Amino acid sequence: MCSIARLGVKARCTRAIADRAGVAYPSLYRFFADREEILDRLLERHVEDLNELELAAEGSWEPTSVEDLINRQLDLHAAYYREHPSAARLWLSGRSSPTVLAHVREHLRELAERMREMLITRQLIPADTDPRALSLLVELGDRTLDLAFREGPAPDPVIIDLGRRALAACLRGF
Repeated sequence: MCSIARLGVKARCTRAIADRAGVAYPSLYRFFADREEILDRLLERHVEDLNELELAAEGSWEPTSVEDLINRQLDLHAAYYREHPSAARLWLSGRSSPTVLAHVREHLRELAERMREMLITRQLIPADTDPRALSLLVELGDRTLDLAFREGPAPDPVIIDLGRRALAACLRGF
């Protein structure tokens, strides 16, 4: 059986998707045009789940520094990807369709806005901090996670640590 988490996005099998969903293989095509649409919808679902997780966590966070918020976000995302390895493969390695790209970009834009607002509200960055600084920070964090999870379901802790330091240094420079 093919597994996105085990074999990657390129090795996915529609039959395996049907088996995992508990439906007959031909019935998938009553709901989806092709395998790419199935994967797009799967990733969209992961983005929605991750967004809900972020919002719930952020509501209880009281970050005391830029580094604290960066660490919390990286830890939250790394934990999600460890728990959902297929999401890591789809999100970090399978961004080929315009639908997925648009969905991911919108999610990252919203995350950057929330982080900027949280940091300004807590007076951890100046109110006039260019919003593009947080957009860049979020994109760099996403790339850090991409590199950390590239080799498998467990992240490379050295990459995560280097990413933490680079992201904190980046934002302090604005």
